[in-house]
Amino acid sequence: MIKAYSLHIDEEYHGICQSTAAGANSQDKSINKRLIEQATSDVEVRSYSSDGKNPIIDWQKFDISSEYLDNISSFIEEVLPDKFYDYSYFDISHSEGRFAHYFNKIISLFAQDKRKCQRQRWLTHTIEVFSWYFQKEIPATRILSLGCGNGYELFFLRHKYPGAIITAIDWVNKVPDSILERLNISFCETNVYDFLDSHSAEYDLIYSSHVLEHSYKIDTLLNLLNGALVDGGILASSLPLCGFENTLYSDFLEKVLDGKSALKQMDCCMLDLGHPWKTNQYDLLYSLQKANFQDIEILGNEQSCVRGRKISFGRWRKEADLLFNLYSILLTSFKNTIYLFLKDPLPYSIVNINSNLDWKFEFGGGRIANFVPEVFFVAYKK
Repeated sequence: MIKAYSLHIDEEYHGICQSTAAGANSQDKSINKRLIEQATSDVEVRSYSSDGKNPIIDWQKFDISSEYLDNISSFIEEVLPDKFYDYSYFDISHSEGRFAHYFNKIISLFAQDKRKCQRQRWLTHTIEVFSWYFQKEIPATRILSLGCGNGYELFFLRHKYPGAIITAIDWVNKVPDSILERLNISFCETNVYDFLDSHSAEYDLIYSSHVLEHSYKIDTLLNLLNGALVDGGILASSLPLCGFENTLYSDFLEKVLDGKSALKQMDCCMLDLGHPWKTNQYDLLYSLQKANFQDIEILGNEQSCVRGRKISFGRWRKEADLLFNLYSILLTSFKNTIYLFLKDPLPYSIVNINSNLDWKFEFGGGRIANFVPEVFFVAYKK
């Protein structure tokens, strides 16, 4: 059986789980204890069978034309204020591979203008990440950008839909006002669920990028998205398949989420409480159909199976298990040694060291949890 999982955690702890570390890393031991309990006690396990004849994901080569790349690059440069060099805005360390990140950091040391170098790295990386999502022709005049974060996707939406009315929403506004103004996009800082509930049949396109996997109420969210679309409206989203089957990481998920093994606090980064919807292609298709979507197309990028990485699907499979084995050899022994002397919930100093190890190394638990295939889907409201 192929399994997917949906974690349900008390709303008061969502902010902690969505932090960068995405584990049970609070300085309050009682909170960590509760998170460990909830992560495995309130889990919806969804099982699917497959004969392998219906692949569901349509893997394609997205050969982006040089003309498009030149146009989108020029467009973004025109929108960005000339003297805008906010490092936090251009920080791509969370989505770059660690080796690429450190290599580029070394290269930037020799740059005459480090701020311009960082901005150019961001531009190149962002275009590589987002361009293939926007190659499919989808008509739209009223667009909602769901959970836009720093607003990188907004450049691409405005470039593709120059005359559309575009609204962006997120729990917190991280998009500089100057960029929103230049893009002519309105932003609403709000509870996403409440916003969707109060905007019925309003949009002909709702777009999101790596948002749905963060939902602790995925079925509720998908139904609300359906309700906010006009008849025949389109939901277009990219997301990681955190529950992709037949890997050592999926074996780990099954052990801790299906009651076969106890979850330890030092494994919470690998579990990644910030991505509660650990879906796969079978579960994604079923969930969309259940929420009254039809004509669903799930696409994969053959040349960039993992977001922001130039890696094929076949190569990813090998590297994913290799990284997991390295984790088991190099980090699990450290964690087991800690548990010889201490028990959960652990002192914050130990937890902090653990989370740094899990995120700073390519074979760390947090990195492995996010080294999964990415898909982009288009679904029509019935």
